[in-house]
Amino acid sequence: MKKTLLTGIIAFLFTLGSFAQNEPQTETKKHSNLTVDSILSKYKLVEMPGPLTLEQIFPVIGEY
Repeated sequence: MKKTLLTGIIAFLFTLGSFAQNEPQTETKKHSNLTVDSILSKYKLVEMPGPLTLEQIFPVIGEY
């Protein structure tokens, strides 16, 4: 009796877990949310800065 009940509960939880998966987003559905669109409109991609020079790393030392 206990094994059957435990097996039933495990099967039920496994079934719930498999139905809880989200459907994959396609390119057309990627930004259909208005909140996401309003957040993404505030920001833009910029270039990565170049590597730091010695003057930028140690500005106090200077040249002798």
